[in-house]
This record gives sequence, C-alpha cells and structure tokens, in this order.
Amino acid sequence: MTKKKRLVALRKACKEDGVKLIELTHRDGRKSRISDRAAIAAVMDALDCELYKQIDALGGDEATSGMREIVRDWMLRDHPEERDMMEDFSETVTFDELVRRMRDGENFYEILECGESVQREHCFHRLSELTDTDYDLWYSLWLTAPTDLENAEERKRREMKRKRIVKEVDAVLAKIRKGGRKG
Repeated sequence: MTKKKRLVALRKACKEDGVKLIELTHRDGRKSRISDRAAIAAVMDALDCELYKQIDALGGDEATSGMREIVRDWMLRDHPEERDMMEDFSETVTFDELVRRMRDGENFYEILECGESVQREHCFHRLSELTDTDYDLWYSLWLTAPTDLENAEERKRREMKRKRIVKEVDAVLAKIRKGGRKG
C-alpha cells in the first residue's frame, strides 16, 4: 500500500469512526489521556488538516477534493481562525451538495448550519475558484433565494432574476460533470 493510500485510509477511519479518547505518550515515557470533547475535536481537526496537507502533497485524493470536499474540512484547513465560530457547522455537506441545495432554493446558512457572513464569503470565494466563475454568481444565487418577507411584485422580480442565475449555475455544473472544471 502506498503512503498516499495509507494516509487516505487513516483520514477516512478517523472521520468515520470518530475518537472518544486520545492517549499521549510523553518523551519521558509517561502516558496521559485527553477525554474532553472540545479538546479531542480540536486535536482531530488539526490531525485532519495535517493529513490533508500530506495527501495533497502526494497528488491529492480524488474522492474528497474539489467539489466533493466537505466544506467544514476546507474551512478548518484554510481558515482556522473560524474554528471558534463553527461549533454547529455541518460536518457532512460537500461543495457539490451546497451548490445543488442553494440552486434548489435553500438558504446557505441553513444548509451549513452557520450564521457567520464571513464564512459565507469564504465559501463563495472557494466556489468561484472551484468552478472558475465569479464570486457574484454565488452571491446572487444566495440573494435570490425565496423569502417570506417579500410582496408579490418583489417575488416576481426575484424569481425572474433567479431563473437567469439558475441557468448559469446549471451550465457551470454541466461543465463540471463533463470534466471541464476543477470540481
């Protein structure tokens, strides 16, 4: 088994099985245990980031990169300063799922279970990189999502604009499926 495959398997096992206790061996041979959930989560996030970096240096893992990458994993790796505000952030939503659900009218904040606008901005910038599109496409898609706070005239205007944006998103997704983009 290659080093890359071993690292991918380790990363997958840690994510799927979870960790309830971490045992440390100190340089002098003493052992200590970490059982605090928050501390374990921080250690596992750091381990995942390090494994990802090593896998990426070896050519990446096609099964979990690009549009198939979990948004939370990317956010923790590229924006570790956001960690304290990600307690409820979804641990399973991929960029592909985020786009599909936003396209279908769901709200970004509900999909990812987050409430921070800076996280939305980070995600939209990443989507624009992954799809080779402009940030404004994803921002407009989000802005035109259905809302209960509009009157009939506003709704009609929003729906017309949304149809144009959804067409553009569909074209981007079609190119990704054909292999024409990074996703």
